[in-house]
Amino acid sequence: MVSSAQKQPACSFWFYTRSFIDVELFAALTELAALPNCQGWLSVDSDNYNQAILAKCKAPAGVWKLALLQDKDLLPEVLPALRDNVSGAEIVNFPVHRGGHHVAPLRDKMLTVCPAVTGAYKLQSDKNVARPCQLCAFCLP
Repeated sequence: MVSSAQKQPACSFWFYTRSFIDVELFAALTELAALPNCQGWLSVDSDNYNQAILAKCKAPAGVWKLALLQDKDLLPEVLPALRDNVSGAEIVNFPVHRGGHHVAPLRDKMLTVCPAVTGAYKLQSDKNVARPCQLCAFCLP
C-alpha cells in the first residue's frame, strides 16, 4: 500500500477509515497517511467517537484528521468531546444526505462542512469538468 503511493508522488491520495480498533491495521494505515501525498481521515460518529479520539491521540501528531458523520441522531456529547480532546484538529463534517436532502449541518469553528453534501459543488457528468472533491480540495493532502 505505502510503496504504491510512494511511487506516485505527483498523485494525491486520501481515504476515510473506521479501522482504528485493529492495532496492526491502524499502524499500517498511519504509515500510509503520513506520506506527503496522502491524507487519512478517521471516520467519527456517535458510536465510535471515543475510539476515534483515542486513536488520533495515540498517533503521531498531524498524521490524521477527523471526518464527522453527522446524522439526525448525533449524540450531543460528540462535538464537546471532540472540542475537548482534539483541539486544533481539522474536522470535515458530512451531514447525512439522501435524495438531495441533508440534515442541518452543525456550525462550529472547528468544523468544515463538506460543500459537496450541501450542494455548493455539483457532480458533473462531463469527464473534463473537475469533481467536487477536486474543486474543494479540503480533504486532499
